[in-house]
Amino acid sequence: MRISRLAPAQVTTVLLGAVVLAACSSASGGHPRASGSSANKPADQMSASLERWVVISNSITNTRAPVIFQGMFTAGGTGINGQYTNKIVLPGGTFILNHRQVTAKTHLDPRSCLDSITGSGPYTLGNGTGRYKGIKGHGDLTLNVRFVLSQTNRGCDQRAKPLAYIEIDSGVGPVSLPSTR
Repeated sequence: MRISRLAPAQVTTVLLGAVVLAACSSASGGHPRASGSSANKPADQMSASLERWVVISNSITNTRAPVIFQGMFTAGGTGINGQYTNKIVLPGGTFILNHRQVTAKTHLDPRSCLDSITGSGPYTLGNGTGRYKGIKGHGDLTLNVRFVLSQTNRGCDQRAKPLAYIEIDSGVGPVSLPSTR
């Protein structure tokens, strides 16, 4: 694990951005509650379903990223990066994505100056508001970041802003919301 090649602020942005983007990516539309009649269900019964998400970003510095969730609900919105938690803002409400245990490793190709970060770890969902009040979820996330560093006569410039950056992250796990009547 050689993440230290990036400046500390870049490492934080890359790892947190990747996690938020990955967990937050969502397509617009849809209602966050499971479909079907719930008239015969107890008020405290939870509807559960597998939720998938994906995020694509091209900014190493932006603290906000588009998000897409698909499964029990399909919704698009914004993820706001925090150190270990991210606020997910979707139409009709918000929730928190916790990602404290993501591990990552980097690899730099010294000939092409292509640098990559790959990682994985668990996440949890909770603290919902509005339509997402009572949300509970967890799963595994995967982050994949690639960026091109500028070349100097001494090799790859690991302190400068990357010339190009792309991040594709994804995750899957069960999510539940209180059933509606």
